[in-house]
Amino acid sequence: MLSENPCRGFYLPLDSASNILAKKAASEFVTADGMELNTVRYLLSLSEACATLDISSAVVEVSSVLSHLSALGKRALFRVIYTPADGSKNACGHYYPASVAIAEAHSAAIGAVVKAHPTAVSFVEAGMLGPWGEWHSHGSSGVINSDMLSQRANRQAMSAAVASAYAPTIPVLLRRPVFKLEGLAAVKENNLVGLHNDCFLTSNTSTNIDLYTFSGDFNAYSLGVGNTPQELWESTRALSSSIPMGGETCTANPNRFACGTAVQEMKALHYDYVNSAFAPNAIKTWKSGSCYHEIAKRLGYRFHLRELKTHITGKEINVELQIQNTGWGKLMMAYQLQLGLSGAQWYGVGSDLQLLSKSASALNSVLAGQQSTFKFTFMAPTAHGTYELQVMLADPHSANALYAIQLATKKSDWRRTVGWQTRCAPVRNQIFYW
Repeated sequence: MLSENPCRGFYLPLDSASNILAKKAASEFVTADGMELNTVRYLLSLSEACATLDISSAVVEVSSVLSHLSALGKRALFRVIYTPADGSKNACGHYYPASVAIAEAHSAAIGAVVKAHPTAVSFVEAGMLGPWGEWHSHGSSGVINSDMLSQRANRQAMSAAVASAYAPTIPVLLRRPVFKLEGLAAVKENNLVGLHNDCFLTSNTSTNIDLYTFSGDFNAYSLGVGNTPQELWESTRALSSSIPMGGETCTANPNRFACGTAVQEMKALHYDYVNSAFAPNAIKTWKSGSCYHEIAKRLGYRFHLRELKTHITGKEINVELQIQNTGWGKLMMAYQLQLGLSGAQWYGVGSDLQLLSKSASALNSVLAGQQSTFKFTFMAPTAHGTYELQVMLADPHSANALYAIQLATKKSDWRRTVGWQTRCAPVRNQIFYW
């Protein structure tokens, strides 16, 4: 199971800085049934700072948490909220900041801290509006924080502020498809801006899917994507193949937690992550229905090395790898495919070995269900001998092996201490002699 691969899968909802900092080893980031997870939800509350530009204490907290996660090889699912942890009203008497300008300034300040820790955050949920930053609404008769949320110009400004702060490099997710579709160019046209559904697999009627996630609230139907919840769901299905998508279930009735429905919808909507603890009835249903481990494996990307071809021409080594993504989602960060040779001495392509040419090698180009070919040509080592080809799926920001991606290959020799993977079944080792 690839539960530890970065930027995908079940996440652990620890939420507070104190809960995260209390974990002193990577092995402590586990679910109730002992599954170690890579991603940890972290909610930063600015409840008391809703009307001030001074968030120096929050900056210190974020830096401390992200440094801690980086040291342990973990990542945060990060969200800024303007309510206390219980979702109640803040010091301003609302569920949102005092003004859009305050939110924009806070986003810029916190975004700078996050960018300084490029390996410590997997996704950013937009947050800021509503209880727990969930941009809440329960239909046209139950809109919460209407002063800030009900105006399209405010929503566009808030989503653009978050996209500007994070989405040049880190995926940002908005609460509803309408917020993506109505967004300014930095939101609507940016594939790093996606969606998170906080009531996934719940209600499903002709007027209501997932507690109004796909409803016509907020003038959703004025965007030319359909006139019913089902049509909006279908447009989201098409959109989700190339943008980040995640969320959690909730306890509404009737629910659609059954394995058949859950697996079908996660696949259709290209889900990248899901809460490992909420709603409890959903997790229980997936375990009793025997799809829990399938979900853990297929959320997000899942890379298989399907074929590996090599040949030597003179002193040049040519390598061709075919990699398939059998996950439901995609890798949003530009991880690189790297090669090395291991023998009496180790050689890394691009450093000790002279790389002559390569095709595009960023793995985020391989979407769900796709297979891509990557080609490399490099000069053989000057020392004659026997060498084994090695493969690494490397984090673009870190050489730390804890952030490398493991291939979904049986009986692989995963060298965690150096981040390289070899003996990639079903392909036999490629051994070179000269």
